[in-house]
Amino acid sequence: MSEYLPIGSVVELQDSENRVMVIGYLSLPRSMQENGTTVFDYCGVPFPQGYIADDAILSFNADQIVDVLAYGYRDIEVDELYARIDAILEQAGQASGDADQAENPDQKDSTD
Repeated sequence: MSEYLPIGSVVELQDSENRVMVIGYLSLPRSMQENGTTVFDYCGVPFPQGYIADDAILSFNADQIVDVLAYGYRDIEVDELYARIDAILEQAGQASGDADQAENPDQKDSTD
């Protein structure tokens, strides 16, 4: 299973001065729906402002994240969602990008 950042995580992105809070996964911006099938790993909103308008929602990939400032809440339901995301991506024949880099360093590995 790939690792994703939980909803509510706050990140810094390449070439951006703004912080972004993760609000969703497998983002397909409206402007790209007609032009192709580019799917982004995450969608987010400016932090700390939050949702302002539809056109202020940012779509980005894990490899654009340069720093994780805070991690959102994660439990068994979140892990089940991640498994469903992986299944969707596998069925679509797409890799899950670089989401593996999003592992929470504060979480203990079960082998510890």
